[in-house]
Formats: sequence, C-alpha cells, structure tokens
Amino acid sequence: MVLTICATCHAALRDYAAEPELFALSADRQANDAERRLWRQGVRSLSEVLDPGDFTRLDETRVMYHRPCHAPDPDPDAALLRGIFGRAMSLGERNACCGMGGAMRLSAPELSLRVGRWYWKNVPDPDILRVVTGCGGCVVQLASLAPENVIVTHWLDMFA
Repeated sequence: MVLTICATCHAALRDYAAEPELFALSADRQANDAERRLWRQGVRSLSEVLDPGDFTRLDETRVMYHRPCHAPDPDPDAALLRGIFGRAMSLGERNACCGMGGAMRLSAPELSLRVGRWYWKNVPDPDILRVVTGCGGCVVQLASLAPENVIVTHWLDMFA
C-alpha cells in the first residue's frame, strides 16, 4: 500500500496504472495487468485509513475545507474532517479552483493570480478564519492570496 497526503499526488500515482510500460514486469500480459490493478487499488489517501473517532477537537475553531481539483469523488479528506469537525466545518464550492492548477502558476502566472483572487472573493463563508485542504499546491496558492486574518494549511497540520 502507498499512502498519500496530497490529492494531486494521489491522482498522479493512481494514474501510473494507465501506463502499461511501467508494469511490463514479465512476458505475461495478464500478470502485468493484475499488477497494474493491484497498484491502482494500493494507492490510498491517509485519510481513508484514519478513524475520525480517534481524534478529539481541542477548540471550537470553525474551518472551511477547500476541495482540490484532483480530489477523488467521494473525497476521503472531506469525509475524515466532517467526522471530526461536524458542523464546525464548511465546504468550499465543489469546483472552485484556487488557480494553482498544477503548474499554472508557472506557465500562466497572471491567469493563476486572477483565478486565485476570484476564489477568495467567492468564499461562501467570508467570516472563516481557517482554510484547510488536501493538496500542497493549493496550500501554497491559497495562503499566498488569503486575507491577512485567514490561516491556510494542509489538513494534516491541524493534528498534534
């Protein structure tokens, strides 16, 4: 099993199974196909194997979860956090790209900034003080453009 903490990395690692040459381990095509299936099934998000009941909230901080564009559906990070935070967690818009888009910040910086600014103008809960996400790229983009009073972190950073 390969555990990931980033939705984008998770998607990329699972997609390796679509590359037959990476799994050409033998002359037996069926064995190689079986290996590809095992790989795809074995790539899992850390949030899938954690139990929300194992965590205790230390304060009443409300959080908003930003769903990364590459998050699977259903999103295991959102499910874990909902199990821990309950009503103290709000979900950002389902398809609200933050503007990072993998390498978009590098290849189209002006567009990336426009999308990122649009994101913050359209946050459904403008009083939120903490935004968490499951993608390192989203953390960088969101934090770089967040209002001064908003903390942006990976959801894993919330646990001691």
